[in-house]
Amino acid sequence: MDGLKNVQLSTDGLPALQDALASVQTDTQRVVDAGKTQFQVQVTRLQADAKALQVAFDAAKAAPSAATLAAVRAALGTAGDDMRSVADDLGSRC
Repeated sequence: MDGLKNVQLSTDGLPALQDALASVQTDTQRVVDAGKTQFQVQVTRLQADAKALQVAFDAAKAAPSAATLAAVRAALGTAGDDMRSVADDLGSRC
């Protein structure tokens, strides 16, 4: 997630965002694989966030504009909030 926060679209561009997004998707899949049963609610939420982020990114890549980039930013914010929430949940259970 930190990689996504550190991407500066104005200087790094969409390729840097794509690389950071790939890393988040890999990390999300690791969480999914590790806790499919015990953390199903959290896993489902993270999967939905990853999908929404990919959809927003694809839209921004296809038609870069202030609106599509704002949608990426919103999806990143939601994903970040949910990841922090899941981390808190995992920390309290482990």
